[in-house]
Amino acid sequence: MAYLEYFPAQICLQTTSVYQQLRNKGFFCT
Repeated sequence: MAYLEYFPAQICLQTTSVYQQLRNKGFFCT
């Protein structure tokens, strides 16, 4: 899932569950 490292911030805001997973992994889309 390398795409999770740089997919649009809009997606992060729309998908809370994925956003939380990214935060757990150290990724920030905001």
